[in-house]
Amino acid sequence: MHETFAMQGIVHTVLECMRKAGGLRVTNVQLVLGASGHLTADVVYQHFKALTKDTPAENASLTIQWLPATYKCFSCLYRFESCEPCEQVACPKCGDVALEISHHDVCYVSAIDITGGEEHEKVNELVLPAEESEAGSHVLSSLYAVPSSREGSFC
Repeated sequence: MHETFAMQGIVHTVLECMRKAGGLRVTNVQLVLGASGHLTADVVYQHFKALTKDTPAENASLTIQWLPATYKCFSCLYRFESCEPCEQVACPKCGDVALEISHHDVCYVSAIDITGGEEHEKVNELVLPAEESEAGSHVLSSLYAVPSSREGSFC
């Protein structure tokens, strides 16, 4: 349920930015996700496909950039980063169990490719402002909401 809510916010942001830019179709969406185990690539792709059906973003490709989580090994105390789901992470030095000690719990659109229509080539790549800090990004803890106050700042 939380994943659906987060992806609804993403699709809303994408379509609103496309409209503001004067585009007719979205051809690619670049999404940044924190690798904290809340969202998986399969879930994101499934929700994106379902939520963009019958919209100008239908059939758009989705590119995901994962921000790694930081882990610490229980045995050798080695610290390392990984984008793998937390249940699949083992220490690369000794192979023992590792504990996630920090992560980027974010989900935001970093760029959108749009076209003016079927007969036109790519019109624009909307590069959305880089997130300056975790506090400024879409925090996924609790409801995974895409804050409506940030949507306007993307375009």
